[in-house]
Amino acid sequence: MEEWVIQVDQRVSQTSTGESQADRNTTSIYRVPSEEHVTFVCKPSRVSFGPYYNGDVSCSQTVERKEGSLVHFLARSRKPLKSYVETLTAVVQHLKDSYHQLERKWRDDTEGFLWMMILDGCFLIEVLRSGTNYYSGDHSRKNPVFEKEGIHGSEKKYYRLEMLLLENQLPMLLLLKLISVERGNDSFRKQEFPPRYYLGLRPSL
Repeated sequence: MEEWVIQVDQRVSQTSTGESQADRNTTSIYRVPSEEHVTFVCKPSRVSFGPYYNGDVSCSQTVERKEGSLVHFLARSRKPLKSYVETLTAVVQHLKDSYHQLERKWRDDTEGFLWMMILDGCFLIEVLRSGTNYYSGDHSRKNPVFEKEGIHGSEKKYYRLEMLLLENQLPMLLLLKLISVERGNDSFRKQEFPPRYYLGLRPSL
């Protein structure tokens, strides 16, 4: 047992220093190795979240819907886009570091990366809130993008399913920051309430 303890301690010490440890502390969204890549559990076919499939032709149909959802999100929050940009700029490096093997174009283009984060983050929040009673009693707050014909039922179902794809993820920090600005509370700590509290996910009865 003593020899085994020593061996484990040695391996821990070898992997607990340097840049690799820093990367492990921040990286939470990973590329699947090519030899293990299975398209239907990695690649989206309708909506992209995050940098890995941003701009993919199969997801181009949702770009306009993302922009429409962002406009509605901002109008409902009554906060200017600048407020969201400033808040996310303060943590942009952390957001970038969340992604394993982030392409150089995103590492170098902070403005483009922030725009993608805001667009995708607001859309994801709106998708999660649609279909719940978050807007109960206040129909004016409902997102008109999801009220249009053709974006009901099965389409939103696919959006939610594609949120689960391994390479189609957004950092939780992004969502918490967006909602902190929306609610006018930049000082909250995420451990104070579960994430579903901030997303407004109260299942419809």
